Amino acid sequence: NRIENLRWATIQENNRNRSCYSKLGLQYIYKQKDKEMKQGFSYRFEIQRPELKKKYRNKDLEVVKEYRNKFCEENNIEINDA
Repeated sequence: NRIENLRWATIQENNRNRSCYSKLGLQYIYKQKDKEMKQGFSYRFEIQRPELKKKYRNKDLEVVKEYRNKFCEENNIEINDA
């Protein structure tokens, strides 16, 4: 790392640069530890764009995928899972 490679950025600018793909290979869907749920983790759909923000979580991955697909279809957002 060198100083010439750095830039100033707000938290919002930095978040816009992060990948929309999770380690699951699914666009906008993340696995997270969850103390409230007995199995210890849940799945979260999250999209954060300047004009559109949405979060949804559930312990069932298929339910979260269905929610994401419906939301993205309604808002004309293309999904390309890895």
